[in-house]
Order: sequence, then structure tokens, then C-alpha cells
Amino acid sequence: MVTTKESAPLTIPADEAQAGASSSSPHSVSDGDGEATACNDTGEDVEVERGAKSRAKAEALENSAQNDTSEQTLSIDDLPWANPRNWPYLKRAAIAVVIWLCIGPVDMTAAAYSGGTEQIIEEFQVTRVVAVLGVSLANLGISIGPVIGAPLSETFGRKPVYLVSMAGFVAFSAASGGARNIQTLLITRFVSGLFAGPPFSVCGGSLGDLFTDEERGPWVAIFTLMLQGAPSIAPVWANWMGQTVSWRWILYAIAIFAAFDLVLLCLIPETQPGIIVRNNAQRLRQERGAKSEETATPAVSKLAARLRPKLQTSKDGPDERHAEHQLNEKLDASQGQVYAPIEFDHRPLWRKITSTLARPLVMLVTEPMLLSTTIYHAFIYSLLFMLLEIYPLVYERIYSLSLGLSGTAFVAPWLGNALGVVWYFAIIGPKYAKLSKEGHATPETRLPSMVIAAILLPVALFWFAYTTYPSVHPVVSMASGVLVGAGMVLLQLALNAYYIDVYAPSGRAASALAANVMLRNLLATASPLYTTPMYDALGAQNASVILAAVACLGLPMSLLLIWKGKQLRQKSKIAQ
Repeated sequence: MVTTKESAPLTIPADEAQAGASSSSPHSVSDGDGEATACNDTGEDVEVERGAKSRAKAEALENSAQNDTSEQTLSIDDLPWANPRNWPYLKRAAIAVVIWLCIGPVDMTAAAYSGGTEQIIEEFQVTRVVAVLGVSLANLGISIGPVIGAPLSETFGRKPVYLVSMAGFVAFSAASGGARNIQTLLITRFVSGLFAGPPFSVCGGSLGDLFTDEERGPWVAIFTLMLQGAPSIAPVWANWMGQTVSWRWILYAIAIFAAFDLVLLCLIPETQPGIIVRNNAQRLRQERGAKSEETATPAVSKLAARLRPKLQTSKDGPDERHAEHQLNEKLDASQGQVYAPIEFDHRPLWRKITSTLARPLVMLVTEPMLLSTTIYHAFIYSLLFMLLEIYPLVYERIYSLSLGLSGTAFVAPWLGNALGVVWYFAIIGPKYAKLSKEGHATPETRLPSMVIAAILLPVALFWFAYTTYPSVHPVVSMASGVLVGAGMVLLQLALNAYYIDVYAPSGRAASALAANVMLRNLLATASPLYTTPMYDALGAQNASVILAAVACLGLPMSLLLIWKGKQLRQKSKIAQ
């Protein structure tokens, strides 16, 4: 579980990541001031379910007793030479760049498909609603994949999850491009989305593994830009390709991009501290078991010598020799039987997955603050996928622009994403850090960004509604997308930070983030299906005004949370 000293947008206290715990919810990582991306590491705060059978309770108690035996429990602090945060910075940066590139194709896949929709309708002789299912089913798969991927990364490590996910994504993306009927296309789109999901839930944990709180800020900004910007920019190039080449090459291009990333992923090491500790504990037990007790110290020295060349040399770095001496003492005290914390968790994988899935759903029902803000965020998030239908309808019908030119409208939301990220991490983040150091920060201190977003978004939608007339140049309405993109990223970062601050003390932050991600992806699954019928029935102006009116609900909600947030939290059983 990634954690920081101060809560953040998709953050969870950073020491837990180094302890080898895991966290839960697709896309998020914290920076030095507690800021984070939309990249959540889902499923790593799973607990043993209440009401388990007596046998399960007995096992849990036994495991807990074992875990309390400090002589037997090995942690990453006992192995400073193996700690990813102590690797040379350039090595850690290279690993982060590989993971960042990995997010690109999986984040683009749903939106890029829209560039080939017209060709798919013509080739397979299907309705637009059926063709658009390729976007919806990919989103559905992406909403499910992270819940499965997080427990797998906890059990097997982050690298195997990345490799299997990207390999499956490459295979089924290529299969989508080669589909000879609509049924095959839709099935492979769903499965490719399923494989695309896990990297979203693991990338946040990877950044927590590699970087300290002070180092993480710039990386959080870079990852946020990819997570928010990739689906915004995808229709730009995809629409031009859909105008000039077969729709199949749009999906092949995604598969080729992902295949390149897959090769790079093969070159990076495992970074999850829990897995690193487990591997080293197993190696120490094997080496100690094969020799007499007198050879415990050489066994540790041999392990340290093998890993020490990878250690970042710094006068402020860990005292290797002291750590080696402490590990020798622990080995002697435990007779060489040292274990990683994750080795005490004997729950089957299916129970971890079901527990990860069930808890967010329960929180949605029992936490009004979470439910109301998540519903609003889901609506705003789904706007991006509604725009995949709205922009072609407006700019091709009203202005007679080509498919490629209508796709350039998405440059505006992408630019807004970038401006929102810069604004948040350059201005809002430092202000919060200052208040936090002065002891004046509360969870509601995070919400001014939500107020800004709740103003920008309806303004942008009203702007779009009243400028989509033939007499008004299309660039005028396209420019409204800048405010849409900025509002989307500010809202997401504000709510992620708020959820962390409110629910992290009770260990439910990752579950709150997971609930938010699942609901918003489910709405994004449905939104492309009703957008075209709504705009056909109401017209571009009336339909856009309705969307703007719904977006207005965010302002009173955010102001209410700022005003009455403390009282609402006091009524909750699990909020801070």
C-alpha cells in the first residue's frame, strides 16, 4: 500500500508500500506533499473477512502470533541493499519511464476505437449502437481488470502482472484488428480491456516502491498527465487514421505500441518490497539450512555482497554494515527461520479478490459522502466518452468537417488536462503542504479544487451548447474543451486526495478509491450508447444544456462538503 506522510490524491501512506503491503483501487500514487495520480494500486488492503468459520479464525490468530514474532519476521528495512528506493536514481527513473509508457496504449484503447466506428458500421452492416459497443465493452473490461490484478500483484509481484497483462492485451488487441465479424470484434474488445485493467491498479504501487515522498512529486505529475491525457489525445490520431486507412490499423497500432512496451517490461526488475523480502527470506532459509549455525554470518554477507553493487551510494544512505549485523542477529535468534510478512497470509487468492471487490460496494451503500461525490465524478468522467460521439455528430453534421478535422477537437481537452496538472501540482499542492506544516489542514482543505472544477465544467458545457451554430466558427466551441479537460483532472485529483484524508486512518482509503473507479468506469461503459440517441432526439444545443445543468450539481455539493464536511465525517463509522 503506498502511503505518504500527508494524504493525497491517490496516495496511501508510503511506508506500507515498503513493508510489502498492497493497496486497492485503479490508479494512484502519492507525491511528497501527499499528492497523487489517478493510478491506484487496488486490492492491497484486503482483510480477513468477519464472520469467517472458526477454522479460518484459528488460522488467522496463529498467523498473527507468528507475525508478532519479530525474530522471525523479515522486513525491507532489514535489507537496505535490496530496497528499490536505494537503487541508483537513474535506474529507478528508467523503470518508471517503462511503466509510464506501458500506461499509454491501455489507456488509449477505448477512445482510439472511435476513429474506426464509421468503417465498422459499413463493413459489418450494424447500427451505431452496436458498433459503439467496442468502446463500452473495453471500458467494462478495464473496470474489472484492476480488481483482479491487485491481489495477483500482492501474491506474485508487480512484474509478472505487468507482463501477463500486456501480453494478453497485445494478443487480443491484434485479434480485434483481425476480427472478421462483429461478434468476434466485440468479444476480443472486452477481453483486451480485461487485460488492460491491471496496470492501472499496479502503477501507483510501483511509484511508491521506487521513490520517497520527496522524490515522488514530479513523477506523480507525469503519470497523471498520461492517465488523463492519453484517452483525450487518442481520438486525434485515431480519427485521422480512420479517414485514411482501414480501421483495423488503429487497433494494430495500439497492439504494436503495447508490444514495444512488453519488450521493455521484460528488462525491468521486480520492485514490490513484499516480494523482494519473500525471495530473500527464502534464499536465506535455503542457504542457512544447507549449512551449520556457525555459517549464518557468511550467508548474510554473501547475500549482501551480491546485492550491494546495486545500492545507491550516498552519505545519507542506510548503514549497510549495521543492517547486515542486525540481520545476522535476527538469523541467530530465529535459528535461520526468517519469513516475509506476506508468507503468513494463507488466504486463497479467490478470497482476496472477492474481499477486494465486496468492500468498495459496501462502502458505496453505507457512506453518503462517498456515494454522492462518486456519482458526480462518474458523470464527469463519462463526459470524455460522450465526447467521442458528440464531437463527430456536431462538427461533421453542422460544420461538414472531415473525420480527421473533427478529431482535432480533442486537442483542447488534452491541453486542459496538462494545464490542470500543472495548476494542481505547482499551485494547489504547495499551498496544501504549507497549511499541513502549520497544522491547519483538514480533509476539506482539499476541496477548493473541486469547487474550481465544478465551476469550469458547467461553464464549458454551456459555452459549447451556445456556440455550436453554423454562424459561429467551430474553433470557438472547440476551445470550450480546454475547460472540460482542466475541470476533469482537477476534480479527480481533489476527490482522490479527499478520499485518502478521510478514509486512510481506518484503512479504507484504497477501497474508497476502488469504489470510485468501478462506478465511473461502469457509467463510462454505458455513456456512448445513449449519447447519439439523445443528441439525435434533442439536438446539439438542448442536449448539451442538459449536460451542463447536471454538471452544475457539483458546486453546491462541494460547498456543502466544505461547510458541513466535519459533521458528516463525525457521523460516519469509518471516516476520520
